[in-house]
Amino acid sequence: MTRAGAIFNFILSFLIAYALVFVWVRFYVDSIWLTAVIAFGITAAAAAVFWLATAKRRNRKAESFKDRARKNKIFNYMLYCTAEENLDFFVKIFGGKRENDILLLDDMVILCRFAHSKLMPDAVVEAHLRVKLLNPAKILLLCLDYMPQAEQAAANVPKGEMTLLNADDLYRKMKKNGVFPALPEEAKRQKRLPVLLSAAFNRKKVKSYIFSAAALVFASIFIQYSLYYRIFASILLVAALVSCFNPSFNRINVKENN
Repeated sequence: MTRAGAIFNFILSFLIAYALVFVWVRFYVDSIWLTAVIAFGITAAAAAVFWLATAKRRNRKAESFKDRARKNKIFNYMLYCTAEENLDFFVKIFGGKRENDILLLDDMVILCRFAHSKLMPDAVVEAHLRVKLLNPAKILLLCLDYMPQAEQAAANVPKGEMTLLNADDLYRKMKKNGVFPALPEEAKRQKRLPVLLSAAFNRKKVKSYIFSAAALVFASIFIQYSLYYRIFASILLVAALVSCFNPSFNRINVKENN
C-alpha cells in the first residue's frame, strides 16, 4: 500500500470510529457541540493507543499477503517436480547449462534439493560429493529451508565455497528478474462462508453502510424510542470498519463467484 493510501485509510477509519462514538455520546449528552468535542477526544485517544500498539508491526518489513500466497504456491508446486525440471526453470534466472541434475555456470555449480523437511548437514555433504570431481570454485545449493547445522556444514566445505539459498532467497531472485514458473491452472474451490463474508464485508459496501447508519441516526431524532435506531446504526458503522480494514474479506473477487 502506498503512503497516500495508508493516510486515506487512517483518515477514513478515524471518521467512521468518530461517527460511532458520536452516536453513543449524543445519546447521553444534550449539547451537540459538547458531544462533538467529547467524541473527538475519545476517538483521538483510541487512535493514539492503536497507533502506538501497532507501531512495531507497521515498521516491520514483511511480505505482503499476495507475495506470501504466491511464494507458497510456487514452491509447493516445485516441491513435486524433479530436480531436473526445477533446474530447467532456474536456468532462466542464473543462466548456464543443465547437465543431468546439476546446473553448470562458468566456475559455479548449482544443485537443487527441495524437500518438505529442512535441509540437513548430510544433504550438504552429499551435494559436495556429487560435484567434487568437477572442482567448482563455488557451489549453490537450492532448498526450501535449512537447519543452522546445514549452514555450518556448508561453511566447512574443504574446497570451494558453498552457499545455501532458501525459498525466500529464490523468490526474491524471481521477483528481481520478473521470472516465475508457469503453474498449472487450479480449480477455484471456495467455501460458501468465505464467499458470503466477502460479499457482506467487501470494501465496496462501506459507503452503503455509512449512508444507512446516517439515515438511522437522522430518523432517531423524530422517534420516541431512538435507542434501537442507534444500536443498529452502530452495528452498521462497525460493519463499515470491518469492510474497509479487514483484508481477509476483500481477497475474494465476488464477481468471479457469481
